[in-house]
Amino acid sequence: MKRKRNLNYWKYVIIGIGSITLLYLLINQVILGDAFARVRAIFNNRFTGKCTYEVLPIKVLIERVLTSLWYEFIRNGYLLPACFLILLRKSYQLPAATKFIFCSWISLLFLANFMTISYTDYVPLCNDARHFMYILPLGAIILGIGLLYISQLSITDKIIAALILVAQLALSVWKGFENQWFLFVPMILAVLLGHLMNRSWKIGFLVSIGLLSIYYQNAKYNLGIKYHKQQELIEFVKKQEGSNKLVITDPVNTGIGNYSTGFDSTQVKFVQYIDYNSFYQNSNRTKYIIINGMSMYLSELNWDELPEYAKTAHEKLPKVFTNESGEIYLFNKQ
Repeated sequence: MKRKRNLNYWKYVIIGIGSITLLYLLINQVILGDAFARVRAIFNNRFTGKCTYEVLPIKVLIERVLTSLWYEFIRNGYLLPACFLILLRKSYQLPAATKFIFCSWISLLFLANFMTISYTDYVPLCNDARHFMYILPLGAIILGIGLLYISQLSITDKIIAALILVAQLALSVWKGFENQWFLFVPMILAVLLGHLMNRSWKIGFLVSIGLLSIYYQNAKYNLGIKYHKQQELIEFVKKQEGSNKLVITDPVNTGIGNYSTGFDSTQVKFVQYIDYNSFYQNSNRTKYIIINGMSMYLSELNWDELPEYAKTAHEKLPKVFTNESGEIYLFNKQ
């Protein structure tokens, strides 16, 4: 009876997932005329970068699979629930449904690390934790289950759980990750001292302090980026008199700039350094160069890779605008 019930469960799971997949493909076929339009768009618009593992040296792919993504998981707190995997020991007699959640979370971790996004090459997803947020819901459930079982953990198991967190803290300090002491120390204290706290809210308070430190660090980082200052560079050019302006800049700034103008190149046209050719050089457009350190970083563009006219702009060209994010130079006579 139990075996039949289990088989029925998986049968309905497969039918449900299959039905949703077929519905998605059908909608694409009806609206776009191609059931796999989304897949084709992803691959047709890919560009060579640090995550195009099919064209990079094999050592880059090996590093991604063995370490890089796991570092990102630790950096963003995704592996905090790992300290409670000790509960899978038989002595704790977890319900089957709870064990299933634990095993599903472990499976998702390995799936995220090893799955490929290409059916012709082995190409795992870029080691960016934002791509793997589907891991968080089960991780949060496991973290909650672990906190409920804290009082039942033996001293030895508490030490093991704490050591798992200490190892993550040590790695975070060694690698210089943003989330270090304020994230892991409260978690370690909650694990080691949980049995001494006669009120569950005290444990929750410690854990909350640790988790909120992630949001604090992200907010602090985003404030330091000064997005509004970066936008000022683009807005300055847009507000200049006349039309038919040309801005030469890095790839990321080019994309943001053209998007901000609604891709109306009759007013302002943004082009990458690599695309600035004789066609643009001989045009009558008013030309500007925008040098933005952050968008260069996001473009994976080093200073040495800039064309000579951009590297010497501060010496040879008039600077028409500057702020904390970058500079704008008038390049009209080139």
